[in-house]
Amino acid sequence: MHAASLSVGILGLSLLLLAGCGQKGPLTLPKDPPPAAEPAPAKPATSQPVQSDQQG
Repeated sequence: MHAASLSVGILGLSLLLLAGCGQKGPLTLPKDPPPAAEPAPAKPATSQPVQSDQQG
């Protein structure tokens, strides 16, 4: 009984190791990273007077 569970554990571990990451071919980094996008310039805050609904 103990040998059977040990065999199943080794088989499961072997399958996990053989699965790997799934990458087909060599694991390489891209040659040139894409240029970073420049952030859009911040718009200046416009202050508008606060209007109240009450008169008086």
